[in-house]
Amino acid sequence: MFKKKIFNAINKIDNVLVPKIYQVKFENNPSIKLEDYPDLYELGEWLSYSTKSWGCHSKLNKVEFENEFFTITNLTENEVKITYGGEGMNPFFPGWRQSVNEKKD
Repeated sequence: MFKKKIFNAINKIDNVLVPKIYQVKFENNPSIKLEDYPDLYELGEWLSYSTKSWGCHSKLNKVEFENEFFTITNLTENEVKITYGGEGMNPFFPGWRQSVNEKKD
């Protein structure tokens, strides 16, 4: 039981220090609009979604994220590439959460 508590504590710290960011790239499909798929907001906090490459900070593991994304959008792996980690995105950059919240308003 003690080991489980330590494991859970480490996971929580890891999620704060190294957030799970998934990059969604629309390869063979024109970019969709996030607003057209409101259920996508349940996957996490969308950091960027105005280009053909989106970023999402999520608590889901990669398999769960992919399954949910493809189910909600009815897109396929041939149309969208989902990777772990955000190339060119820095979640530690001051103000990134604020800029996301401003887009939602």
